[in-house]
Amino acid sequence: ESPFYVNTKQFDRILKRRVARGDLERRSWVDVHGHNHAMRRLRGPNGRFLTTQELKGYEAATKTPLNHVTVDAK
Repeated sequence: ESPFYVNTKQFDRILKRRVARGDLERRSWVDVHGHNHAMRRLRGPNGRFLTTQELKGYEAATKTPLNHVTVDAK
């Protein structure tokens, strides 16, 4: 294959992108944290996350503070 010729701005951006990708691979815990956070959030009957208004209604109906609600992880 013949090499690609790019200008200096493009080359600088390519190098930055390589560094960013390396950082993402080293920080795989971010994905795990996001997954755990999503698993703790309450969901409606169709599986979507509840809105703030729906959460307040749930809290009022059950008389249980939301920080004490546990949801079964599937």
